[in-house]
Amino acid sequence: MASTLPYPFVRNINERYYMDLDDYIGNGQSATVYRATPIVSSDNSQDIAIKVLKKKCIEHGDTAEAVALFEADVIREVSTLQQLNHGHCIHLVDILQSDTHIFMVTNLAPGRELYYCLQRRERYSESEALGLIRQLLLALQYLHDRGMVHRDVKLENLIVTDTNFLTLVDFGLCKSSSCPGGQTAVPSTPCGSLKYTPPETLAHLLSFPTGEVKAQRTHAELSRGDMYSVGVVLHLLLSGTFPFDNATSRGVSGLLKCIREGPKFDHKHFCAVSDASKDLLRRLLNVDLNQRPSAEDILKMLPLYSGIRLAAAPSSRCVLDASPSVPTASGKSSPTQCIEVIS
Repeated sequence: MASTLPYPFVRNINERYYMDLDDYIGNGQSATVYRATPIVSSDNSQDIAIKVLKKKCIEHGDTAEAVALFEADVIREVSTLQQLNHGHCIHLVDILQSDTHIFMVTNLAPGRELYYCLQRRERYSESEALGLIRQLLLALQYLHDRGMVHRDVKLENLIVTDTNFLTLVDFGLCKSSSCPGGQTAVPSTPCGSLKYTPPETLAHLLSFPTGEVKAQRTHAELSRGDMYSVGVVLHLLLSGTFPFDNATSRGVSGLLKCIREGPKFDHKHFCAVSDASKDLLRRLLNVDLNQRPSAEDILKMLPLYSGIRLAAAPSSRCVLDASPSVPTASGKSSPTQCIEVIS
């Protein structure tokens, strides 16, 4: 069965890019990401990242339903990446396919996964943690304002440099809504990692464990799920621990019970954390999604915190080129936009 995906074919990815299979950046359940270099480029030293997905195929035993679902997921992710023009998000450079694989080519986010950075350090100072969260919030505010929710915010999807510049990656679970104002309900499928999953999703899983009924949530409600995950990230940065770590062994119901009780802040590292940051965590980890602040709300609050360390820039004012012009599905190019980072 021929692919219905509307992307250019190559016999081998090495026709366009130098990609060493030993030089992989990371892998997940359905894809592996490799470091690569364009063969034809004005700057052959410019590294990029290639996300490689193995195609679903009826000839290989996959069902027609599985093939259709795979192709819809690919189209959704590519469409999302084509829309991104922000310095704290990766952006699409190219999209190709072979008979057996899909190749999503993006800019290479500088640095390492925040997961590994935290393992090496155990925890971040309060000022550093809030500086990282501020950058994550800028990326999420950009998405949410455009009717998108990431749905998989976690340490492994945050790339950080030695100077604490942060990039949000992996938009495979990102969901778009045609109504960023937030009043139209859209079906929502539970996804992401359990320890980062918001309580409203856990409650739905308990009610419908086989997923036969999808939750109907507005864009505003879905975006608050991202904000809960931000709270989990902030808790990890400040203490090196998940907020409800002891509860996960008790399953979804045990985890949900602990979330309803709220964070305890009983780890030794919280002795040095300000009451203001603890209050921010309580807001983000609130069991009531309508009580959680938006990314915009928190960005307005953060200037009230003293001593936030922002990412170091090469100069006092540097402009980050968010993206080159990338062809959209219609063949038109989206203009490059820039943001400024003030150090």
